[in-house]
Amino acid sequence: MIHFLQQGCYMKADELTWGWPLLSCHEGIPLGNGRMGVLIWGKDRTLRLTLGRPDFWDHRGGMRWTSEMSFARIRSLLESKDEAGLRAIFENGGGSARPMRPSILPVGRVEVTLPDVVDFASLDMNRGVATVRLQSGDAIHIELSTAEPVLILRAGKASFPMAIIPSYQLCKPAEAFQGDWYKRDLPEPESFEVETVRGFGQALPADPAMGVAAYWSGGTLFIASERGDDAHSAFDGASVLALRASRDGGEAMSNRSRAWWAQFWATAPRISTPNTIVNHLARFGLYKLAASTNPLNGVACGLQGPWIEDDGLPAWASDFHFNINVQLCHAPAYPAGAGSHLRPLWDMLLAWEPQLRENARLFCGIGDGLMLPHAVDDRGTNMGGFWTGTVDHACTAWVAKMMFDAWRYGFEDDAFLRDRVQPWLEGALNVYRAMSERRDDGSYVLPVTVSPEYRGSSFDAWGENASAQLAACHALLDALEVTCAALNLPYRSEWTEIRNHLPRACVESRGAGGWNHPAGDTILLWKNTPLEESHRHHSHLFGIYPFESIDPQSEVWRKVVDSTLRAWVLKGPGWWAGWSFGWASQIHARNGNAVAAVMMLEHFACYFVNKGHAGFHNALHRGLSILSSSGGSDGSWNAMQLDGGQGACAAVFDLLAHDRRGVTVLFAGCPSGWDAVSFDDITLPGGFRVSATRAAGKLTRLLVRAERDGVFRYHDPGPNEVRNLSVVGGMVTQII
Repeated sequence: MIHFLQQGCYMKADELTWGWPLLSCHEGIPLGNGRMGVLIWGKDRTLRLTLGRPDFWDHRGGMRWTSEMSFARIRSLLESKDEAGLRAIFENGGGSARPMRPSILPVGRVEVTLPDVVDFASLDMNRGVATVRLQSGDAIHIELSTAEPVLILRAGKASFPMAIIPSYQLCKPAEAFQGDWYKRDLPEPESFEVETVRGFGQALPADPAMGVAAYWSGGTLFIASERGDDAHSAFDGASVLALRASRDGGEAMSNRSRAWWAQFWATAPRISTPNTIVNHLARFGLYKLAASTNPLNGVACGLQGPWIEDDGLPAWASDFHFNINVQLCHAPAYPAGAGSHLRPLWDMLLAWEPQLRENARLFCGIGDGLMLPHAVDDRGTNMGGFWTGTVDHACTAWVAKMMFDAWRYGFEDDAFLRDRVQPWLEGALNVYRAMSERRDDGSYVLPVTVSPEYRGSSFDAWGENASAQLAACHALLDALEVTCAALNLPYRSEWTEIRNHLPRACVESRGAGGWNHPAGDTILLWKNTPLEESHRHHSHLFGIYPFESIDPQSEVWRKVVDSTLRAWVLKGPGWWAGWSFGWASQIHARNGNAVAAVMMLEHFACYFVNKGHAGFHNALHRGLSILSSSGGSDGSWNAMQLDGGQGACAAVFDLLAHDRRGVTVLFAGCPSGWDAVSFDDITLPGGFRVSATRAAGKLTRLLVRAERDGVFRYHDPGPNEVRNLSVVGGMVTQII
């Protein structure tokens, strides 16, 4: 039984119901539009509305790339064992006058005192509307505009007392984040009341201010947030938004928002499996995708999206982690066919390109490279302090692959391929070329590499030919073969040389094996370094997923992959984070381990999801991962993150259909005990929208639709063979 069902939170296909009270904001109901997030929670008669803005940054701090951070310099320090010299480059100081790192800041909350105790609350995912029902039987309806940062609360004919509380006041007494909050030296917010509009403005030392305004009009409360040059102008801007929305009682805004939600769900995939956990992870994940990446007015989605807690600084600044987390937050957009929801991310990355080219120039002395550190703010500024993350070039390669996949899935045209994808693929590859060297035997090696977060930022957290980096480099080379053919460009001879002489993974013989040791050749983290312990990043398996630079079913790789997975399973999930499980499910689905693929998702739901359906970095219960209880191994801390739930959502669609090097594999992650399972409108590479049903182990329905002509290659689970299906653009091809 799923964890959040055990805690009194009930679900139907399109509606979720929360018991009351909800004692923390991340237990609350999430509403979002990509620019503003609201969490609805509280107890007794107090209704709390936590307001978050993913664009409310204090940009002070961080570090820019310098000439000291060159590949040659880093290699010299590592090989000469000069740990102090290395740390002096990357671990810059902070201080009270200048915070060490940029951070998103919390905004605040609105507290409404209701006339009666709340009975329960619910969320209609189809319309993006939350309902709070009182014990008296009265109902309060709450929705967020999909186009503007305005919340509408409809209470009938009455208005209720409210308090508007800046996060400055909520953070001040908080012990957990008090030190970091005060280090930022923020000015006190200013309170305003103009006629019937109340609110505050929070100025910042070096960034635009944030304003919040609330206004009762009859029985409807309008709450808006807006940026401004100073506290007063920010409040004025929020006031204008609230008053404008109130002119017709908010009806026009509500109608536009509900039409937007209807359009989103009309094209979203639908699934039916015997497993309620799997069904829920898919549906709620799609809802959160829509709410966190709305392209109308949204910004790119970071670790927490728009749902920032109001009583402390968010963990890891709610920044952009590109070694897996940002990728997982956006992952459901691909099978959902929601390509427009990726565009805020593309727009942000485009704005960073001059800085990323300068990073590459300073790192390896080239003018045609791109280099993206693993953790940055919304301006691309490196957070600093973590040298291995800064030089983890798989981050750049993964973003380039995301762009390539946006074209492969049919979201973008050939102009996007030419102007965006090709430069990113080449720019990322050029850095790998500069990092590589050719040995006397003709082979290429990457002499200094890291595997994401393995050994943290220890001085020994590096080695030759990290499998993660080899997989990323080959993914770029493979993608360039496709893009060059599509754009009628030559595939360069130097790319062919690297492709033919750089290994696709770092493989080493592990001996004869035994009951507690893997046998045969095994994929290593890097040279001479097998997986030594459970680790949250499955990065040595990058070649299986997401980069797909090796074919695990081929004669060349099958035994190596089997041995490697055996070693991985042996280490277990003892140090895994929430986002590790969806990723593990995708790896299992691609290796025929259907029961394990589903079990990974159930583990995530049972251990890492609270009764508000929020996913957490660390487990909420002991017994599975040592990152457990309410925090780390000592139970002291935890953080809500979107990546776990969104990665699990994407993994659900992988159970049903996923691409393996040009062939769609149907139902590979569905256990044989699932007698009846079906899906509709999952998007796959080639721009194919696919619907299928499996009954009693046989494919009984297959419908394929595409905007352009193509050949749909699929693996039929019945006769266990690959078949080709010609598809005419604009028509539905059906097989029964």
